[in-house]
Amino acid sequence: MGKMIKIVGVILIMKGLYALEVSLDKIRFDPLKENPNIPEELKAEPSNDIFILQLKGPALPEYKKILREKIKIYGYLPEYSYLVKIEPEKVDEIKNLPFVRWIGPYHPYYKISPECENIKENLKGGIYVKDYGFKEFYDPLYINLPNLKSYVLYLLPDADVKDVSLRLTSFGEIKNVLPYPSNRIIIWTSPSNINSIAKIKEVYYIYPYYPKTIFNNTTKYVLQSYVLTVQANNTPQTGMDTVVAGSLPLWDRNIKGQGQIVTVMDTGVDYYSCWFKDPNGNPPGPNHIVIYDYTNEGGDLQDDQNCGHGTHVSGTVAGDPTRGGANNIADYQGHAYMGKIYMQDIGYYSGYQCALNINNFLNSANTAYNKGSRIHTNSWGYSGANGQYAYEAIDVDVFSFSHQDFLFTFAAGNSGPSSGTVCPPSTAKIVFQWAPHGDIVMMELLIISQAGHQGDQLLIIDINQI
Repeated sequence: MGKMIKIVGVILIMKGLYALEVSLDKIRFDPLKENPNIPEELKAEPSNDIFILQLKGPALPEYKKILREKIKIYGYLPEYSYLVKIEPEKVDEIKNLPFVRWIGPYHPYYKISPECENIKENLKGGIYVKDYGFKEFYDPLYINLPNLKSYVLYLLPDADVKDVSLRLTSFGEIKNVLPYPSNRIIIWTSPSNINSIAKIKEVYYIYPYYPKTIFNNTTKYVLQSYVLTVQANNTPQTGMDTVVAGSLPLWDRNIKGQGQIVTVMDTGVDYYSCWFKDPNGNPPGPNHIVIYDYTNEGGDLQDDQNCGHGTHVSGTVAGDPTRGGANNIADYQGHAYMGKIYMQDIGYYSGYQCALNINNFLNSANTAYNKGSRIHTNSWGYSGANGQYAYEAIDVDVFSFSHQDFLFTFAAGNSGPSSGTVCPPSTAKIVFQWAPHGDIVMMELLIISQAGHQGDQLLIIDINQI
């Protein structure tokens, strides 16, 4: 690859091949050596049928076959452990299987993320828009007041999401309900209600809901070759440079996005802009020169100066100012300017801020796939949830597992440079993450770029760009 792409790395940090601890977000313990100190009010009821089952070693296929005939397996927990459903009268039978090391109740205490005890204040997110100044973005699902905060509740796969959401109304205001396979609910409630919510059997994890915000800053030469010329320029990020020339080996080989439909999920796109203007006046659709389709996935089907970020990102992807006669700035073409864009609009102007809202990420991904798109690019993420495998990060992996010819890309974000500042959905396991650079002559990571491990110690691929 040479200097075309700098890959930071993919490293799985092994915690010991034969580690026998149960590793949860809340606590880590060896169940045969210690009993976790669990508050009495957060212990499981005697009738509980949700357990942690730990094996003596790796789960061989024959072990799984025996277990599936007797219990329901929900998912894996490190190390060699599973979240399972067992009828209470069968617990002793399962314990006596020769490959089972331990079975213990999945206590409500385990469900509550440590983050819930000290929810971080969120810094306001936004972008600088030329001639308009700083434009703030906000997430209508987010709130952080002393006695009212936003939380995301993850439900077991077989939970009745509608029934659980009805029961939750006694604790607060339900802001978002996503059915299977997402199975999560966003609720505004008092922190004093969290212990009671944790006792709902179908809830298996509770985490603060941090707001979505916007990320992106890019140019073509760094990605294609890192052979470039720069000149000083007065930009909002003091000290940044503007690339004015360089080597473009992909374009030289006529790789310019032909035949590709790139899905952009963002605040929308101004298709009257010279970067996207159709010479025949066609509306967005298959006959449009670049905007193959434009759907509302939670936004408002427009992108004016009040938001603007989606137009910027779309320009990075497939913009070409010569479409609208702006030949004097032809060098500002997007990376795949001969491809097409399917815009999934998740932004709307609320009267004083640009709001970001996603109706159902999995549905949106499926729509993109059915329209022929195989690339889904996202320059947004959740500010504050650094290092957490949460929110749409889970959806990305669920969809990618069943659609292995589909690629998600996400921006690294702006919370760096400290380790552990990668935010979801970039914390997904099957995703490309884009990290911005500052001084492109030195090729250093921009000070705001997020970096480091996810919460589960998995380092993901970083493709660094300016």
